[in-house]
Amino acid sequence: MKVCLVNARSLRNKFHDHVANAYLEDFDIIGATESWINTEKKDFLAEYSIKGYSLFSCERSERSERAGGGVLLYVKSNLHPQEIAKP
Repeated sequence: MKVCLVNARSLRNKFHDHVANAYLEDFDIIGATESWINTEKKDFLAEYSIKGYSLFSCERSERSERAGGGVLLYVKSNLHPQEIAKP
């Protein structure tokens, strides 16, 4: 299994490089920290999907005073990943 973790520090302006790297290196799992994605105000999560991967995300709460944050996890779809809700 080939895994990659990147600290994106805003994925918006690096997404195309991120996708190219995913396909070039054929990673099974890719984690991206500090995605800085905000789906409540301006971003659409679908814009950050990668063909052949399932996308899971966790954003920083709007209540937080701090900027940034957020995590994305890409798992190859053929691994049949499932999100498990935690109470």
